[in-house]
Amino acid sequence: MRKRLNVQVIYLLILINSVCIILFCSEPSNPFTNPANVTIDLILPDTTNKVVYTIDTNVIKIVVTLASLVDSVKLTVGSYYESLFTEITDTMEVKHVFNDTGDISIGAIAYCERGITKDCQKSLRVYKNPLVPPAGINTQALSDTTIKLFWESVSVAVTYNVYRSLSDTGTFSPVQSVLDTFYTDSALSPATTYYYKASSIDSLNRESVLSSAYSATTMDVSLSKWDSMVWDRDKWE
Repeated sequence: MRKRLNVQVIYLLILINSVCIILFCSEPSNPFTNPANVTIDLILPDTTNKVVYTIDTNVIKIVVTLASLVDSVKLTVGSYYESLFTEITDTMEVKHVFNDTGDISIGAIAYCERGITKDCQKSLRVYKNPLVPPAGINTQALSDTTIKLFWESVSVAVTYNVYRSLSDTGTFSPVQSVLDTFYTDSALSPATTYYYKASSIDSLNRESVLSSAYSATTMDVSLSKWDSMVWDRDKWE
């Protein structure tokens, strides 16, 4: 009888222990065990069409938004390893220097406890430093040997290159590099049409394409004082 009672007690203790494990003694649910609880997002410079135009810099800023559950994040830009962050706030900004125009793949992987990870991938098309030439060049003949050029400034340009040709479809040769938005071309031939183009140069010494061609014609040779006297004498005669 006592042996049977002991067996019953053992069974009862096992049952109580099982109930305790199920109802009271189970480990509380850990949010880290569910990747759905981990949020991560990449905010690109242009979230509408995923295109960014960088005019005066070759640096793009990427914003990563995170949940407090994230322990560390690895950010990749392109096909190479960019950074590993071991201390994370809810939001972080990363500046990435790129070298060429084209598509860039950006990824962020969040690492949490117990090996749970969550990743986010986005792509971005970057047009690197789209320098533009001067939109319009005004030309004015000042004399039989000089032509003045002037144009509106380009915001990212630090210098301008001036090119000249005797034909609008011919070869344009460099004439001068100038800091200002005007240039006076001298030692030209009288009564001759010259064609000009200009380009913009940025702080990294990168040059834009050439502008459209603009022309001006130098004046005829002016009459000297002696020529005027001879002309007047002949006229009087």
